[in-house]
Amino acid sequence: MKEHWQERTRSKEIMIVKLKRKNVDYADLSPRQPYFVIGIEADDYRILNDMGRPYLYPAELFELSTTVNRTTGLQNTAKTASVIPTRHS
Repeated sequence: MKEHWQERTRSKEIMIVKLKRKNVDYADLSPRQPYFVIGIEADDYRILNDMGRPYLYPAELFELSTTVNRTTGLQNTAKTASVIPTRHS
């Protein structure tokens, strides 16, 4: 699993994950809320929690919702692929 996610982080893709189920140990996360993975460290995801703070969470808490190519704006999911607008700075 580690090599798979390291490969994604080296690419120009943005990972979006969702919490699998509510967990009392992680009250700062909401089910069905999409979270951008801003980093991966030792197989944990660094995301901005509901308070807007970056924090490391175990990857097994989440399911991959989608990935978005930063360059093309193409969205990749298991069911669909479509173009979504992206902002360029």
